[in-house]
Amino acid sequence: PINTLVAKQTTKVNSSAASSDPSSAALVYKGAPIIDINLNGPASTHGTTFVIHGKTTPPRVKVVIGIQTFQSDLDGRFSAIIPLKKGTNTTKITAITPAGKRTTKIVTITSN
Repeated sequence: PINTLVAKQTTKVNSSAASSDPSSAALVYKGAPIIDINLNGPASTHGTTFVIHGKTTPPRVKVVIGIQTFQSDLDGRFSAIIPLKKGTNTTKITAITPAGKRTTKIVTITSN
């Protein structure tokens, strides 16, 4: 069976974080990261999984999706395979800068 996906995003930004080392301040993005999730572009289903693609600003930040942790690439891109169950699936995507500032998006995917 083909999964029917209805997805929506919500965003939470936490800009309070530990201060960074002043000697490396030029290398540290000062604001909370931005997460762009591409739900209309290259996203695909494979039975019980959903491939989610996104981009962070700045690039090369820590990205946590569910129990998966990795770093966005030099252009800020990332992708992950999300396991799906029938019905409503909620996945939290968090980007964390080296200074500890974070943004979280919650993506809800309905699979029929």
